[in-house]
Amino acid sequence: MKPEEILRGVAVAEFASSLAIRYGSKLLQSLGATVYSVDGLLGRRQDNAFEAWLDDRKLKYEHDPVDIAFVEEPGTDHAAMVSILVEPFGSGPYETHAYDEVVPLALSGWLSIAGRRERAPLLHSLPLPSLSAGANAAAAALIAALGKASGEGTGLASVSVLDTMHRMLGPWMFYYPWTGFVPGRLAFNGSRAGFLLKCEDGYVASMVARPDWDILAALTGSDDLRDDKWRDAAYAVENRRLLWSILQESLGDRTKKQLVEEASSLGFPWGDVQEREEIIECPQLMARGFWSEGEKLSPGLPFKVMEYIEAKEGDPAEHDTNLPRGQGPLTGLTVIELSVAWAGPFIGRILADAGATVIKVESGRKPDAARALPLIENQPGDHWWDRCIAYSTANGAKYHIGLELDKEGGREVLLGLLGRADVLINNHAHRVLRNLGLTFEALASANPNILYLTSSGFGLGGPYEDRTSLGWTIEAMCGITASHGYQPDEPHWSKMPFPDVFGALHGAVAIAAGLHATRKRPGALWLDLSQYESGVHAALPAILQPSFREELDPAASESRYIVRGVYPCLDDEWIAIAIDSKEQWSQLCEVMDRAELTSVYDRQDSWSQSSRAPIDEAITVWASRLAKRDAEKQLQAVRVPAGAVLNGRDSFFDPHHRKHNYVCDLSREVGSKPWPGPWQAHERSQAAPGYAPSTFGQHNELLMDWLGLDPEELDRLRRSGAVVDVPSYATGPTPTALDVERLVKMGEFESQDPSYLADVADFCR
Repeated sequence: MKPEEILRGVAVAEFASSLAIRYGSKLLQSLGATVYSVDGLLGRRQDNAFEAWLDDRKLKYEHDPVDIAFVEEPGTDHAAMVSILVEPFGSGPYETHAYDEVVPLALSGWLSIAGRRERAPLLHSLPLPSLSAGANAAAAALIAALGKASGEGTGLASVSVLDTMHRMLGPWMFYYPWTGFVPGRLAFNGSRAGFLLKCEDGYVASMVARPDWDILAALTGSDDLRDDKWRDAAYAVENRRLLWSILQESLGDRTKKQLVEEASSLGFPWGDVQEREEIIECPQLMARGFWSEGEKLSPGLPFKVMEYIEAKEGDPAEHDTNLPRGQGPLTGLTVIELSVAWAGPFIGRILADAGATVIKVESGRKPDAARALPLIENQPGDHWWDRCIAYSTANGAKYHIGLELDKEGGREVLLGLLGRADVLINNHAHRVLRNLGLTFEALASANPNILYLTSSGFGLGGPYEDRTSLGWTIEAMCGITASHGYQPDEPHWSKMPFPDVFGALHGAVAIAAGLHATRKRPGALWLDLSQYESGVHAALPAILQPSFREELDPAASESRYIVRGVYPCLDDEWIAIAIDSKEQWSQLCEVMDRAELTSVYDRQDSWSQSSRAPIDEAITVWASRLAKRDAEKQLQAVRVPAGAVLNGRDSFFDPHHRKHNYVCDLSREVGSKPWPGPWQAHERSQAAPGYAPSTFGQHNELLMDWLGLDPEELDRLRRSGAVVDVPSYATGPTPTALDVERLVKMGEFESQDPSYLADVADFCR
């Protein structure tokens, strides 16, 4: 089975021309669907290679029936089996706001943590909001289609750009209701766990989280790094500038390739900041056939079909199960999740939000790396490992089994669950299941209709197959970091590793599409997702169109903007503004009471950075006298795209986000708390176990119901160490949380509001 065969015969129509809709439908087209557009190719920019790729091979809509319709007006009915509403903001106080990419970046919270603390929030040049919403919409469409076909869904769903971006932030917009902390921008161009190192020919993203200090000392030649003081996490974080200087001084004379290859050989997840040509010629992408052959540069999907085994006559098409059922279009779908960190767990969370029964299977000896500091309420409680913020964001709405696959009976428990499941998600290193004899053939033997998704940094095959990676290093290599900086030659580190969650959205697309294919052609299907290739999709506007950044820079002659920036308001607050038409510029001049500047728009083709100074000065003078919300209100009232830069505390109190993105639920470990809301809005959709994450091993006892085990068998599995109720470090020392003052001083957070618990109680009352 080829990727372009998966959705063959499916007809999709774009009833709007937003970037989110066009990218979402492009993903479906790449899977074999036929895509129609109400505009056809009329009025679209064929001189722009990215725009041309989005529209390539799409047909003009002629009012024929379609299976999936993408619309942007609520209540629109095109008699499609499935209708997906894709809105900029969704219902609520922002539904009439004028749109530009900068507005959801501001209102979602992204800009509040983007850039340097001593400088203005840093705008992303790439259209990450629309691309994220497009991938989310594609997943929603396929999920809704599955629900419609099974009778468990209505075929109606909606996503919004704003809410997608809020969910993409993971824990950053939940630090306030969970700890009282307000995240802010970086104290310097690096994170708590990594740095951008300047090399002979560019930059390298160097992650040093949980390093082997002796190996790092050998890499750098620094005896100081052998000192035990670096093994104290608090010391390492507080002295990260010193660590950066040691790394920079000792490693800066290497080329990017030399440094990354040397670090990778030692197991460090480092990656170089790649520019356009390096990505096009990347040996990993070439080996996996990502770029199509031909005159036009064209990318493939970020996942590949690895193998398909057609079900034999007599193989069971369905399985008996005692597993619980969610409520929504994926009701009755059972997903086994063998995944850690974010890239895999967020896939399971998206499916759980749509009603799937997702069972997370986790080792106690090597628990999910996301079980780390900081902790909810900044307290270890009785089970600190169930209070971890990074873990909690990605693992709500799931069941949990503690299982050691290499212990007696552990492998058999997994195979027993697998025989009752529909999907297996695995983002462990390639060798883990292979070493246990759990090859695809073994999985297909246990369940002839299993859909198997593997997810890794670089995908299977190619020279980078076994490289370790993290979201930040993937971001550096895929082109996002090179497109993100205060100056073109000044790439900047992101606080939030975008590829982790963007890859999860593509993983959800892959699973839903794969299920569509195997419902038509029963069999076992193995799909392999590359987070690197997913990240490249996010950077496609800059890769396919070399002049991309100049088109966004108001000082460039090619720019379509007269204003695109973030401006200071009262009380060290900020507002993002984007203006790309004469009408909008005139409205801004009127609001600012600066009518004499109206004619500036006519001189746009002769601008330079110096000639722009009066424009930025005028906006700064006007905005600095206003609260950010007042500035936003005045501009939006005259249809000028603008958004106040909301931080984590603002988000929690914002009426829109309260309605769409925070859900109160009860956790066994931390009580009633706000948790992340669903990724997509499907009618009659509710996750089976609720939105709070389960505690470690919480559902081990249910193995008796699910697999028909008797109490003695479950007890035997516990004695063998196969079934575990707590992680191994439960018997070790409790981690010591850094105190509030130190966290703020180190630049981890802007501040802490001690009244947050009362605010949370009011929300959940």
